[in-house]
Amino acid sequence: MPYSQKTKYGNLYDLPSNNGDSICVQHCIKAVDSASENGRIALVVPEGFLFRKDLTKTREYLLENCQLQSVISLPKGVFLPYTGVKTDIIYATKVNRKISSSEKRKDFWYFDVTSDGYSLDNHRRKLDTPSDLSKYEEYRKLDDDQVEDMLKVGFEVIPLDKVYKNSNILVGSRYRTHTVKKSKSHEMVKLGNIATFIRGISFPKKAQKDQADDLLNVITTRAAQADGIDFKKVVYIEKSYAKPDKMVFKGDILISLANSLELVGRVTYVDENYKDATFGAFMGVIRVNYQKVHPMYLFHILNSIEAKKYFRAVAKTTTNISNITFEDLGNLVLPLPRLDYQLKIIDELNRYQEMIVGAKKIVNNYLPKLPSYETVVSTSLNDLELFEIMSGGTPSTKNPDYWGGDISWITLADLPQEEYVTTIDKSVRTITKKGLDNSSAKMLPVGAIVVSTRATIGRVGIVKHPLATNQGFKNVIIKKPDVVIPEFLALLLKEKTEEMEFLASGATFKEISKFNFGKIKVELPSLNEQKRILLKIHEEESFVKPAKKVIEVFEHKIDTVINKVWGE
Repeated sequence: MPYSQKTKYGNLYDLPSNNGDSICVQHCIKAVDSASENGRIALVVPEGFLFRKDLTKTREYLLENCQLQSVISLPKGVFLPYTGVKTDIIYATKVNRKISSSEKRKDFWYFDVTSDGYSLDNHRRKLDTPSDLSKYEEYRKLDDDQVEDMLKVGFEVIPLDKVYKNSNILVGSRYRTHTVKKSKSHEMVKLGNIATFIRGISFPKKAQKDQADDLLNVITTRAAQADGIDFKKVVYIEKSYAKPDKMVFKGDILISLANSLELVGRVTYVDENYKDATFGAFMGVIRVNYQKVHPMYLFHILNSIEAKKYFRAVAKTTTNISNITFEDLGNLVLPLPRLDYQLKIIDELNRYQEMIVGAKKIVNNYLPKLPSYETVVSTSLNDLELFEIMSGGTPSTKNPDYWGGDISWITLADLPQEEYVTTIDKSVRTITKKGLDNSSAKMLPVGAIVVSTRATIGRVGIVKHPLATNQGFKNVIIKKPDVVIPEFLALLLKEKTEEMEFLASGATFKEISKFNFGKIKVELPSLNEQKRILLKIHEEESFVKPAKKVIEVFEHKIDTVINKVWGE
């Protein structure tokens, strides 16, 4: 459905409204023949439809005129790069029929998809792990004789009597109860009995200042990361907003109280007494009773899979934000070993964490830089004997026949910022042959180099599969592969980012013209030297790969230790 639109035709429907979400649902119900015994709909809706107060009557209309079978909660990001709105699928039968009391269901199935098999970012790359949707597909008939198996794979039964009493809200997680695992070896206590909670400060946006001395550092959800506080992302305000009990101290545990469902409940350990540091209103601080629990032990417990399940279960979710209350936080039941045993656990986990920190430094600091070399060919991209510069194009967005074909058509989403040089073998978006023929987009051969030259300047990729490219790129086709190796040229152009930014011009956004792009200097060593340099870089990269494995192995070790405390 076209999310959050307005309409002037709402008076044609049973529940007159200018809200497009309401009218779309009513329209889909009315579109099904009321005489049909098997009329059914599966409708993708923005999650707001499931709980917004102004749509209460529409949900009531849905329940009265359909047999609701299931609600499938999709993770935020499944429709990227087009929209990041969190969505759900409503599946109903007996559509557009007044449901008699004897036919009415007493409940419906709720299924929470955490992964659809693709990365939940603009790239939407296929993952090695299976899609949760395959579980739904296996049981999509919702047969009564499969109930036990369905519950085991993640289906939940939502009683409709609770829905009717709760403004017809259809978000299944609102009715979820969390069963806490009990450790066989350790006492189980509520978090509220061993710690106190403090909410962060509020301040108007106009209070924010540029970084300067003698200001208050406000740690926000953006600055409080799982591996520590990123002080490059704190907010600065006047010290007059400071409150003594809301400053952060060594041993405090910061927790994200309002965030996306995936990140709500994320904790950050405060490892030292930072000067003039407080925390924002979306954050909370957990301050422990040192006679009962060590803060580092508690940090690891709150970072465990079991705790994250709890936060996800109790979070109150709106369209984009999930919230955890201090009441729910205090009701988290967790294992509490003796203090001496906690210290043993901390000692073991700290050793693993040091391994992870060291490995991350290797991974994060490595960049495949070209070494010094003796230039054999000094030219520019305008050298017609060596290169052809090709611009991209965009098919008309007004013609649906141009989109969704089998031709890869790359955009900036296919060149992520975190990758130094991207290998491109497929794209987020695709076009049809008709779309290609009716635009200035041209097919790029394998080995072509694509460079972002509009607004975001200097991202570089190597084409590994024939594809078309949009107008935000300049593309270099190498005419003499016996003189230039594509990977070498890609690395060389990546190091020319500063030169590209100088060549760009424009008021609204900067862009490099084809003429100016051709001015970029290209200094090439011999082919054998290029091969030697690339071999050396590949050797360096082979040293980085084990560091990535170290991170994976020791993160698993930490999980194993914590799971053992929980009794697994």
